Amino acid sequence: MNPHDLLLEAASIFEERGATYGGADFLENNFQLAADLASFKLGIDLHPYHIATIMACVKEARIFASPDHKDSHLDAVNYQLFALIFSEDYVNRKRGQNDLNEAYQKKETRVAAVPASIGGLRMRKKPSPERKPLDELLNEADALLQRRPQTAAE
Repeated sequence: MNPHDLLLEAASIFEERGATYGGADFLENNFQLAADLASFKLGIDLHPYHIATIMACVKEARIFASPDHKDSHLDAVNYQLFALIFSEDYVNRKRGQNDLNEAYQKKETRVAAVPASIGGLRMRKKPSPERKPLDELLNEADALLQRRPQTAAE
């Protein structure tokens, strides 16, 4: 195995999944949809960058459990690349810039078209006071990871 061949295999997996699920645009839009759904369910504003990063973490957890499982490594690479694709828009939004990429303008239109009530639940613009902000949750997760026992391989 060499890095070039592994990257080609990761690209092949990406193309295969794109063909299965409706093309590369569908895959990117799927991250936006996942961010919209998770934002609604959790009451916090999530971006496709967060979803790609979380999915990479899921794959890394699987790698931690099975270090020799090649598919998990290749999937993690693809999720990291999606995170990179979404990172510019995420950083611009975090800085408060209104320069939206064309791909994410669709979200603004879609969210505006969603009914105010879905299944009897009202959509919230802001998280309810009892919900923790994402940064606080990430800090807690970081603290938990730092407290976990080290393995001999580390």
